[in-house]
Amino acid sequence: MLRYRHYVVLQKVESRKANEVKDCIIKCLRKIPLKYRQTITFDNGKEFSQHEVLSKALKIKCYFATPYAYLERGLNEHQ
Repeated sequence: MLRYRHYVVLQKVESRKANEVKDCIIKCLRKIPLKYRQTITFDNGKEFSQHEVLSKALKIKCYFATPYAYLERGLNEHQ
């Protein structure tokens, strides 16, 4: 039986600038061991435009949900 655990990290960001958001995500997720951080799903906002840099820095896969497809981001919507 497989068990999936979801881990939520919240951090206040002063602005929605892509550089600041990227730096904040990297800072927060580096504290989590690599085996637990495999993927991250984003909305389609401009603040996530540096996802490729973030992906390389954290060695994780980044995904984007289809616009208006709330079913693709169930945990995002419920958190």
